[in-house]
Parts: sequence; structure tokens; C-alpha cells
Amino acid sequence: FPLVGLIRQDLAEGKYGRVLSADVRVHWGHDQAYYDQAAWRGTWLQDGGALMNQTVHALDLLIWLLGEKTVAVQGAIARLSHKMEAEDYGAAILEMTNGSLCRVEGTTNTPPKMHSASFYISTEGAEIEAGLRSGLPYIKVRDRQGKGAKAHYWRRTLAAMRKNGFGRQLKAYLNPHTGIYWDLAQALDQDIAPRADGMSGMEAVENVLGIYKSALEGGRRVSLPLDSFSLQEMRGFFRAPDESVSD
Repeated sequence: FPLVGLIRQDLAEGKYGRVLSADVRVHWGHDQAYYDQAAWRGTWLQDGGALMNQTVHALDLLIWLLGEKTVAVQGAIARLSHKMEAEDYGAAILEMTNGSLCRVEGTTNTPPKMHSASFYISTEGAEIEAGLRSGLPYIKVRDRQGKGAKAHYWRRTLAAMRKNGFGRQLKAYLNPHTGIYWDLAQALDQDIAPRADGMSGMEAVENVLGIYKSALEGGRRVSLPLDSFSLQEMRGFFRAPDESVSD
């Protein structure tokens, strides 16, 4: 979303001062039929749970926005209402290189028709919240005196959309994958780095693996980067799916 790019630019330029804390929430509900439609869904070896499948994308976005790396994680996971191998709820605290803390929450236990994903960033000068709710983007930005800046961002967004092709940008709003593919095509054509490169994707996955490792070790603080850890080590974390869904 062009809107998110503008927020990242302002954060990187220090417009709002130092980042104090942040959180990312992904409530991406799925019923049992979602997991039953393919044998790989919800398995440790081929999928992972709500954190690795659904939440990793928003976590990737938050790390990109902050421009920081994660140095340690502490997390917990639960399987509450689905028959599957992995988790349908996960939560964690991330320690960033600048000393700030980020909270992560991801679940597939919420209503399937009310998907939402959002991030919240608290800085010395403002509070920023943005996300998707039932497919529609929203943003809230207020300074420490309570003055809003939402209109300012929408004006800049519309200007960017006109400059880069309104139709193309509108498609990116309706389906974010369109914007990702267009950015990749531009990167290849101009020989520049894409926004979503392989390294950033690997870092996001490593964050989730760190959360899993922390859960496996009873919530212990786990430093990143990881020496070695694979999803295979999570097998048997919960009882067999047909035994209970309230572990």
C-alpha cells in the first residue's frame, strides 16, 4: 500500500522521533474446513500454524516499517479450537536493536468473515495505527497533543497514486499482491532491489521460528539470529489433533 510506504518514510526520517514500542495483530479466522481441505494445512513440517502461515506477513511489514532487526524473542502458543498439529493462537514479545519492544498476536480462532490485520507504533511524537479490516484499509495518526494527520496521509497517497498510475495503484489497494508483483517487475526492469526481497522474507520467518523455539523451551528468551532450528523440532508439542483441541 502506498500509504504504508509514506509512514515508513516519515519514521525513517525521524519525523515522529524515536520508536518506543509497537505491536502487530492478525485475527485471520478460519473454520475447521479450511484445515481439512488439504493434508499439509496446519502441520509442523509443511505449514506451521497461525503465526507462520497468517501472521508472518504482518510481522514482516512491521519489521520493515521500523527499520530495525529483532535481537531476541519470547513467546507462547496454544491450540484452542482446531484439530491440527500446530497452533491456532500465538503471542510474543520481540526485542529490537534500538531497545524498543514489539508485541505480536496471531490467531485463526476469530470469525472467518471478519479478517483483520493491523499494526500500532508508539513514538516520542505520535501514535500510528493502520491495517485492514474486512478487506478495507484504514489509518489513524495522532501527535502527542491529539491532533490527527489522517487527511495529510490520504492527500499524499492520492498524489502518489496519480503520479504512478491511478488504476495500477487502486488494484494494489484492492489486492496487495498486485502491488508486490508490480514492484518486483519495476525492480527487475530498473536493476534495483525490490521492497520484499529474499533476505527480509528470511528474517520474518526466523522471527517466527524464534517464537516457536521459545514456546518449546517454556517461554525462555531466545536470541536471534538462531544457530539452528527447524519446524520438525515442534512435532509432538501438542497431543495428537484427534485427542483434544483444548491443549
